[in-house]
Amino acid sequence: MVGVGPGLGDALVRRFARGGHPVALVARSREFIQSLAAEITAAGGRALAVSADVGDAEAVARAFDTVRAKLGPPEVLLYNAGSGKWGRITEITPAQFEESWRTNAYGAFLCAKQVVSEMIKNGRGVMLFTGATAGVKAGPLSAAFGPAKFAMRGLAQSLARDLGPLADAPGQERGPAEAGRDRRGLLAPCQPGRERLDAGTRRAPLQGEILGRRSVGSEQQP
Repeated sequence: MVGVGPGLGDALVRRFARGGHPVALVARSREFIQSLAAEITAAGGRALAVSADVGDAEAVARAFDTVRAKLGPPEVLLYNAGSGKWGRITEITPAQFEESWRTNAYGAFLCAKQVVSEMIKNGRGVMLFTGATAGVKAGPLSAAFGPAKFAMRGLAQSLARDLGPLADAPGQERGPAEAGRDRRGLLAPCQPGRERLDAGTRRAPLQGEILGRRSVGSEQQP
C-alpha cells in the first residue's frame, strides 16, 4: 500500500493484515509506518515499512525492489497517496501545482509501472486508487488538487481498458470497498447507477472504479 497515514491508510492496511496478507507500507513518514508495521507484526501479521517519496521515480523503484526482495511480487497495489494545496488559480503557484500532480498522478503512474509486468505475467493482480470528490467535480479552490485527481482517475480508466481483458482490471477507489469480478474473473464495466453481479455479491462499477463510501474528509471538498 502506497500512502499510509492515520485514517483511511491505517484502516486499509489493518484490514489486509487481518485477512492474512503480508503488507508493505510505503510512505514518506517513516516513523508512522514503522510503528504501524511493528504493531501488525506483534499481532502475528507480516508487515514491511518502506519510506519513499512517490514523486521520485528512483525512490519508487528502490521501494518496490525492497518489497519484492522481502515479501515477493505485489499481487495488490493500493495507491492511497494524495495531497495538494487548496487555492484558486490566482493563488496556486506552479510549484504547488506540480507537487500535487507528482503526488496524486505521477506517483500512481510510477507505482503501476512497478507492478504491471509481473501481474500480466502471473495472470492475476489488482490495482486500486483512492480518489476524491475533487477528481470528479472540482471546486473553485481545487485548482491544483482537482486536476491531479482527474489525471489519476484517467490513468485508472486507461488501465482498466488496457488490462481488463488480461487480468483483474484496476479499480479507482473513493473509499473502503472490495474489487468486483464478473463470471470470467475480470472486473466488468457497467453504466453509472447500474451493477453487474457475479455468482457472489460483489459489484463492478463503471470502468473499474470502486464506488464505495467516500474517504475520510472527502464529503465536502473545496
